[in-house]
Amino acid sequence: MRITLTIDDDLAEQIRELLQSHGHSQKRVINDLLREGLQSRQRGARGKTYRNKSYKLSLRPGFNPEKLNQLADQLEDEEWQKR
Repeated sequence: MRITLTIDDDLAEQIRELLQSHGHSQKRVINDLLREGLQSRQRGARGKTYRNKSYKLSLRPGFNPEKLNQLADQLEDEEWQKR
């Protein structure tokens, strides 16, 4: 397929750099870039499944999970008294 594109200056500069570093034809470089972009987009549409590891919260005996704010306050008070 033949098509005429207007490419932004910043992209054109990056393409020129790729042309110089790889030594491939302009057609090949632009086709490779389009392929990468389209494949990346297709992968992104499906999205990776994010899995979060869960851990069982276990407190030492004698700690009441309903009173953790009290414990935090006590520790903060002790730290303040040390100063």
